[in-house]
Amino acid sequence: TSNHPPSARAASKQPQCAASMDGSTPNDVEAPGPARAAAPARFSLGWVVALNLGLAGAQILVGTSILSLALVSDGFHNLSDAAAAVVAQLAEAFDRRDFDARTLPFGYARASTVGALVNVAALEAVCLSIALTALCRLLEPAAIER
Repeated sequence: TSNHPPSARAASKQPQCAASMDGSTPNDVEAPGPARAAAPARFSLGWVVALNLGLAGAQILVGTSILSLALVSDGFHNLSDAAAAVVAQLAEAFDRRDFDARTLPFGYARASTVGALVNVAALEAVCLSIALTALCRLLEPAAIER
C-alpha cells in the first residue's frame, strides 16, 4: 500500500505493477506535474489564543493587585500575541478555502502572506507608538511624585 492519497496515485502515469532497480514501486514516488500532494496536518491556533488570553488575564489581574507595572505590561504583551494568533488562524482558514478557478486563478494561496503583513503592520504601529511616547517623555519629562 502507499502513503500517498489516491488522487496522487491516480495522477501518476506509470503502471502500478512495475518495480524499479532499487526495489521501490511507482506508488512510492511523488506524482509529477501539477498534482497536489497532501497538505501537512495543521493544528488549531485556538489553543494558543485561549492560553494567551488566560495568561494575559491572570497577569493583568495579579499585576494590578500588587501594583506591578512589569506584570501588567507582560499581560498586555500576551494579549497582542493572542491577537496575532487570531490573525494567523484567519489567514490559514482563508488559505484552505475552496475557490473558483475562473474568478480566482491563484486561489487564496497568498492569504498567509497577507496575514503576516497585517501582523507586521500592527507590530510596527505599536513600536512607533512606544517610540513617540518615549520621545515626548524625553522632551517634556513628567514630574516624579513621592
